[in-house]
Amino acid sequence: MGPMSAEAKTCETQSGKFRGMCMSSTNCASVCKSEPGFDGGHCQ
Repeated sequence: MGPMSAEAKTCETQSGKFRGMCMSSTNCASVCKSEPGFDGGHCQ
């Protein structure tokens, strides 16, 4: 049996750290990456 890896997920819920309107998915993804368990995010 090989090593187990946790699958990262995309941040689609309100971020605990993101403030203001989401005008840039790149900015949102950067903030989401700083939160545990997420590898990106996007504006909705």
